[in-house]
Amino acid sequence: MTDSGFKVEPIDDLAAWMRCDLPDWAMNFVWYTAARNLHVEPIIAFGQPFERSERYPGMRLLAAKDGDAVVGYLLYEEAHGLFAPHLHIVARDPARRGGRVGDALWEGMLSRVSARPIEAWPETPDGERAMKRWGFTGAGMDWEYK
Repeated sequence: MTDSGFKVEPIDDLAAWMRCDLPDWAMNFVWYTAARNLHVEPIIAFGQPFERSERYPGMRLLAAKDGDAVVGYLLYEEAHGLFAPHLHIVARDPARRGGRVGDALWEGMLSRVSARPIEAWPETPDGERAMKRWGFTGAGMDWEYK
């Protein structure tokens, strides 16, 4: 349980996760996840084949839960070679806006990633505000958490 009161859990079976019935608010997240060619078994999602890829073996997915209900997801990549860990995307139930779901997921990532700096870039104004709150510094495409 995080300080925000949400339970954050890793999703280890990404293939099964992509096959489950996800809420509408998570659909863009699912497409992003599939597009990153995650290290999963070959599956069909939304009628499209997604092949197994070894390019991103360090991708990790976290889910924030309030009781049994999933209220958010965070996708990150562990450090590999010369590359720092990278926060890719956070999605949360819009009904939970302001409810610290993203904060809980960020705390969950920090507890699992020891390498620094962590890189990311915001894609929305909300994302930029969250990254500043979490301690990221930077501008444009170059943001770091040390």
